[in-house]
Amino acid sequence: MLPLAYNIADELNRSLEFFARKKHEQGVKDIYLTGGSSKLKGLKELLESEINNTIKMVNPFDNFLTEFDIVEGNTSHYPVVLGLAASEVLANES
Repeated sequence: MLPLAYNIADELNRSLEFFARKKHEQGVKDIYLTGGSSKLKGLKELLESEINNTIKMVNPFDNFLTEFDIVEGNTSHYPVVLGLAASEVLANES
């Protein structure tokens, strides 16, 4: 898994460099990690060391009102589903 983690770090660095070239007056302030892969042991620390920046772990349920119990250890599995749900709701609001 280590070669894959380094590939992710390289892609992240390229994205940050591209953003810096296009939006030079704005820097990347915060980097967030979520999703199932965020549970890979040591991934966050490896990415932080490779990009020289702090990465924050995100609970995708933080700003969602839900009517069901959420098992805290499994929240990283839901960011795509919640994003799709939010985009559907926001599309219907406009």
